[in-house]
Amino acid sequence: VHRANRWFASSKLCSACGAKHQKLTLSVREWVCIECGAIHDRDINASINILHDLRHTVGATEIYAHRDTRGVSRSACEAQLL
Repeated sequence: VHRANRWFASSKLCSACGAKHQKLTLSVREWVCIECGAIHDRDINASINILHDLRHTVGATEIYAHRDTRGVSRSACEAQLL
């Protein structure tokens, strides 16, 4: 079992370009990256960033994670994780 760093800014990093957005508050659930224009759901973006971080840290090519996908189509989740 590998754990992400507690202070890793997973929800504040754009998973598309890597820009960090310091001023996001917990009440912001969806946001647009000011660098690349990508539209993010805070939780999905954070999960993508955590998976990228674990792949880099652990060096794994396959990481399996349980996702709560209620309200999100399967194809949308799969597209986000690619």
